[in-house]
Amino acid sequence: MKNKLNISLIIPCRNEAEGIGHLVQRALQIAAEVIVVDNQSTDKTALVAKKAGARVIKEPRVDKLGIGYGYSLVKGMKAATHEIIVTLDGDGTYPLDQVAEAVKFLQKNCLDMVLCSRFPLVDGQAISLWRQAGVWVLNSEVRLLYGRALSDILSGMWVIRKPALGKLHLKQGGWNLSPEIKLAAALNQDLALDEFHIHHYEREFGQSKQKLVLTGLEHLWFILTYRLQTLWSALFASANKSWKLSREVGA
Repeated sequence: MKNKLNISLIIPCRNEAEGIGHLVQRALQIAAEVIVVDNQSTDKTALVAKKAGARVIKEPRVDKLGIGYGYSLVKGMKAATHEIIVTLDGDGTYPLDQVAEAVKFLQKNCLDMVLCSRFPLVDGQAISLWRQAGVWVLNSEVRLLYGRALSDILSGMWVIRKPALGKLHLKQGGWNLSPEIKLAAALNQDLALDEFHIHHYEREFGQSKQKLVLTGLEHLWFILTYRLQTLWSALFASANKSWKLSREVGA
């Protein structure tokens, strides 16, 4: 396809051999670079993705729950060769046909990051009511603790400029990378971000790796503790600045 977008498209995967080939082929019609990050797959995910034309990277690390989603995304984004990066899941639930729109939205509005929001859902059956309720609870927690009205704290699709990554100091290796990157960007005054509404589809192949209740509780705890950490860091920085000023005045 002519006039591909000069972007790197990152797809973290574990055991998605059944559908990753088709997804990569479609993605390569849009993006100049497609990177599949294979996280401990026991099937032929890496082989199928490579044959389809993707650049395949291995990421063996996992968190305490055995999840390497965050590690995979960060490794893929750091390996990107283009300034603009787009992330997708390997299950076909995010809209490739809206990637160009989301990138244009970022460029037109001179943004550093675009959070691609699935809500309000175009197809109400694409996400179960249980999951919808969970996202609503987490969005409410973010609004209460951070004063930011984000409509989809758990979306796995975003657009980001590579230079912005170095300002986010991402640490989460599991599912919590998704809320972490959004909250880190929202709290960083040097970064400009906005939300862009996307469609969301039902999973095409395979089964979800998430344990909903356990993952939801992990998200709740992370959002709380991350806020406490950022508040403490801001308080410490302010106290340290005041101390330095007092010493300069005293001198």
